[in-house]
Amino acid sequence: MFFPLSACETAAPPPRRRDAEPPDRPPVRETRRPPAPTQEKTFEDVERELGLASGTLKADLEAEYQAETGDLLAVTCLSHKSLTQEAAVSPDGKLVLTGIGSVVVRGLTLAQAETAITEAAAAAGVRKPRFAVSVKTLGKKYVTLVGPQMTGGRLEIHGRGTILETLAGAGWKPDRRSVRRLALVRRERTSVLDLEQIAGTARVSLNLKLRANDILIVVEKDPVDVKGSVQFPGTYAVPPTGVLEVRDAIALAGGLKYPVDVRTVRVLHADGRSATFDLNDYLFRPGAAPSCVLRPGDTVFFPQQREFSVFVLGMVKKPGQVKVPGPITVSRALAMADHERFGAVLSHCSLVRGYPDKPEVIGIDFNALFRGDTRFDLVMNDGDVLYVPESALSNVLDLVERILRPFAGATPTAVQIYTATQIGK
Repeated sequence: MFFPLSACETAAPPPRRRDAEPPDRPPVRETRRPPAPTQEKTFEDVERELGLASGTLKADLEAEYQAETGDLLAVTCLSHKSLTQEAAVSPDGKLVLTGIGSVVVRGLTLAQAETAITEAAAAAGVRKPRFAVSVKTLGKKYVTLVGPQMTGGRLEIHGRGTILETLAGAGWKPDRRSVRRLALVRRERTSVLDLEQIAGTARVSLNLKLRANDILIVVEKDPVDVKGSVQFPGTYAVPPTGVLEVRDAIALAGGLKYPVDVRTVRVLHADGRSATFDLNDYLFRPGAAPSCVLRPGDTVFFPQQREFSVFVLGMVKKPGQVKVPGPITVSRALAMADHERFGAVLSHCSLVRGYPDKPEVIGIDFNALFRGDTRFDLVMNDGDVLYVPESALSNVLDLVERILRPFAGATPTAVQIYTATQIGK
């Protein structure tokens, strides 16, 4: 679910005017109440935030071993030694066993796997089969860890695969002088957890069992943390105004780093709230979207784009990043972004490749293409940018500087310029 960008920043109401105290009464001294303790989350809270069925998280922790893809199982036949063998659980959840056939075991306990294999062997004509199944090696499962003072990146899950085991394996050490939280991202849903609860010092322990492809983001209280697909992830100071525009945070971090998904940017606020934003309008249509700001203790995470995408920018109705199933032609990309916008100069469009390291700009004349000149209907690769200008005099370097600024901290010094009709000559 996407939240509106206006949720990033809410104007504080003006302070109420306080009536003057009567002169015959002593002034009333205000006493500040201590802040209410943070309410501990429950398993049900986290399940609701992650979109899981009730009881899922406890079941993960309490359940005995269940076979998963990549696990190597030792299948011992107690009645026919020739059928003893080892096999790995395939991506479709099956064991392929010589003399027996394929048996679905993913999600089964060892006892259930023994029963399933025994039944399959009997169906294959084995007389009075008896099997014992054990785990030889566990298949590799990975999570992504982002955080300070530890080895981040893509990490293999070991042991029971809990949050604490994963953090400890990455070199994380608790620091009680710094209030820290952790965001668990699973299938585009986010739940922000207090590390005190994860460490077991709170009444409710949330040392959850991780699943493959989970993302863990460890958050420090201060200052703003910029993580994920940027050139220089790290912490950056907040200006004296007390707020930092996400656009400025990107610039401080050296720009976005492709492949990045600007449609699912996550902001974790210091008070524990979290939100996911589509920043297409905010980044590529200045003035068309409300400001999006960060405050001390906030964390912004730019996830990696896992699917094929291109960018269509400039004078189109739907500028920004577009997810597509694979390479597409410039004409199809233009249609997806809806080019019917007043002022668009279709005869002087540009296809940008290799930005920001070695940018090449290829001139595209859509008017000629629409008249039948298919030489201009080039195929866009992953990360390519199609730009529709508002003027035939638009400078290519101006395009790179203004439109593609979020993707680099500095303008490239050399830009190669072609027209589509020169490609292949």
